[in-house]
Formats: sequence, C-alpha cells, structure tokens
Amino acid sequence: MVGGQRPAEIHCDAFAYEYAQLSPTFRDTLSDTRGWALQRLGEPLTLRLLARYAGVSQRTLMRRFAEETGTTPMQWLLNARLGRARELLETTEHPIDHIARDCGLGTAANSAYTSAAPSAPPPPPTAAP
Repeated sequence: MVGGQRPAEIHCDAFAYEYAQLSPTFRDTLSDTRGWALQRLGEPLTLRLLARYAGVSQRTLMRRFAEETGTTPMQWLLNARLGRARELLETTEHPIDHIARDCGLGTAANSAYTSAAPSAPPPPPTAAP
C-alpha cells in the first residue's frame, strides 16, 4: 500500500485523470473524436492517438469505428484528407504541394498516389447515343 492505496488503485486513478484530460465527458459515439481529427488533418494522427483521445483502447476504437462508420479509422482519415484536399483544389489557388501538406497527405506525389485509390464506387456507364 502506498498512502493508503493499493498500487492498482493508484494506476486506475492516474488513468482516470488522464482520461478526464483527453475526454472530459463520456461519449456514446465517436463523433467528437472524428470532429477532433477533422480539425487536425494536417497533423500526424495515429490509431493510438485517436484511441487515446476517445478514451478507449485501440481495439475498441477499431470495433466502434467500424460499427459507426462502416470503415476503419485510418481509412476514414485518409478519405477525410482526400476530401479536404479535393475541396481546397477546387476552391483555392494554393499550390498542390501546400494543399497536400496541409491535409496530411505529405507531398503532391503521395497525394496523387492516394487519390488514385477508389473512395467511392464509380458511376454507372452511360449508353452511347
């Protein structure tokens, strides 16, 4: 015992404090975590960091993310980054390298590579007139 508490109690108290700092209120959904990530698309976001912000384990984050969005956290993040890059390319005159970096895609070459990956099913073919 340390200071009247068992070591496990001290660990739980430390975890509860850390959880309270990262996730001030209990969340039934991960919408706050997704919103938090959207505000940080240009930063290096990892599964571990997302889980830590959500106050859950990485495994729980993956399971709950799939339940809520139908995809993995990292695929969702890539799609969000590509969507933001697409929006900026269409609405600004910023250089491609600048947009890629600001959206967390790294370089324009990396952005071109990842944007080649399908993010939605292709439209149905149209009949020739």
